[in-house]
Amino acid sequence: MDSDELKRLASVASEPEVDVELEEKLLTRLVLGQTVAVTFLVLVTMVGGLLMPSSGLLNLLPLGGVAVAVGLVSFWLLQRQQYRLGGNFFLVGTSVAITVVIFVRGYRDASALYYLWPILGAAMLRGARESVLVATLSALSYLILVAVQRLGYQIPPFPYDPQGEALLTVASRVMMFYLLAFLAWLSAQNLNRALQRARQAVQRWRELNETLEEQVAQRTVDLERRAAELEQLTHNLEDAVAQSRRRALRLEASAQVARAITSVLDPEALLSQIVDLIADRMGFYHVGIFLLDETRQYAVLRAANSAGGQRMLARGHRLQVGKQGVVGYVVGIGRPRVALDVGEDAVHFDSPDLPLTRSEMALPLVARGQVIGALDVQSLESEAFDNEDVAVLGTLADQIAVVLDNARLFEESQSALREMQRTQAQYSTQAWRSHRVGQPVHTVEYARPGVPPLADRSLPEVGRVIATGETFFTVGDGDDQTPASLVVPLKLHGQTIGVLGFQETEPGRVWTEDEIVLTEDVAEQIAQTLESARLFEDTQRRAWREQAAGQITAQIRASASVEDILQTAAEELGRTLGVSRAIVRLDVVRDSESRDETNSMR
Repeated sequence: MDSDELKRLASVASEPEVDVELEEKLLTRLVLGQTVAVTFLVLVTMVGGLLMPSSGLLNLLPLGGVAVAVGLVSFWLLQRQQYRLGGNFFLVGTSVAITVVIFVRGYRDASALYYLWPILGAAMLRGARESVLVATLSALSYLILVAVQRLGYQIPPFPYDPQGEALLTVASRVMMFYLLAFLAWLSAQNLNRALQRARQAVQRWRELNETLEEQVAQRTVDLERRAAELEQLTHNLEDAVAQSRRRALRLEASAQVARAITSVLDPEALLSQIVDLIADRMGFYHVGIFLLDETRQYAVLRAANSAGGQRMLARGHRLQVGKQGVVGYVVGIGRPRVALDVGEDAVHFDSPDLPLTRSEMALPLVARGQVIGALDVQSLESEAFDNEDVAVLGTLADQIAVVLDNARLFEESQSALREMQRTQAQYSTQAWRSHRVGQPVHTVEYARPGVPPLADRSLPEVGRVIATGETFFTVGDGDDQTPASLVVPLKLHGQTIGVLGFQETEPGRVWTEDEIVLTEDVAEQIAQTLESARLFEDTQRRAWREQAAGQITAQIRASASVEDILQTAAEELGRTLGVSRAIVRLDVVRDSESRDETNSMR
């Protein structure tokens, strides 16, 4: 039985004993019964009044008409389905009609017995509370009329006559008997229906109880099953949380290692730092990095954190690619390999240097699509690695490969830069030598007024500075023979092309650090400016040569004959070079004559 059926049974079992439909039927029957009875009394009163004109019974007919009208109006309201209003109007109207009859006939009249009708009707239709309320109001009305009539404040207009109205009294009481019987019949029907509904309710409660017991048993089974599922779910969640925490720690450690190694560019220092960081942050027994040799036939151990790994490094441990160990296998195929129990792994060769290893994972180091080595991680625990570890450490291995490749490229670029600087220095030195060929040493001197110039002499420290390329200074003691001197080299690309010298003849001169730094900065700027001037002069000479060659070539091309071409070439070259004589000779000799002439020239 489902929950909807349970709700239906519960709602049926909790219904009141008298439903709305039964109340409407009882109310309709009560109104009809009273209306018929009052109509009968009105007819009896009319007959008595006609038989006894002097009795005054005909004066009571309007009161009977009011009672009949109350019944008819109540019945009309009931037919319009105004049950609440019709019932209240019937009860109140009946009580008022009885009170009016007592008011007119006096409290000794038997009409007071008719108060039982609205009281019992209220009990049947509205319940005990309304019945008590109607009874209380009826009693108060009757007692008030008794009091005011006995005290003489109110005299009934048509007082009750026991002698003259004996027949009417008998008829009225007989009618009351029938009305009470009618009420008893209605009450019996109401009681029977109530008992039937009670029996139905009890039966339905029994069905509901049985259904509830079945539902409780089923729910108990469901709860036990759900409790087991919840326990399993809790266990799974705990495992998931532990795995997530472990993965988070691995990711955090991976990020820390990645941040740390990106700041190191020295390949050897970088390798040592990588294995130490991974072992320290992730708690591995052994971490090693293998790199392929130049022949790509062997994976050579280049860094390790464990003591056994250090011994392997000392003897140059290497593994043949694709043939030896987990590392050789990984480097050969370019994919990660996990050995959850390396002692049972068919491709692993037991190493006496790492006897405690129970799990091993090797990941390829791939840079720009090419395998350059492998990251080897070993643990003391069996089954220490899962797919998440492969993913996390695989990402770290990719970063390590990129960093190693960047370090290698940086080292190559630094080497190329040093070679370029050396070549540039040689070129600059050669260029300055060519620039100064045939020219005397160029010296410019400034002397304070009153200080004799050096003339052809030079500062004794100049030779030392030119030879070493380092700044040199001395402190004077006031003696003209040992003045304070400061000599700074003029350097281009590491080569000295001159010096910048200072001398102080006053005693006690001390060169401050700021003065030395200033002169070195100025010397550097002078060297750069001299280099720019030399390059400008070289450019001007090259431009002059190209312009002169172009002009001479244009003049030669404008000549039409061989004689004119030779003549033009001699004139233009002699004029451009500023020589006294220029000769152009056109002569073709045989090979033997050329050899004889060459031998004679030797």
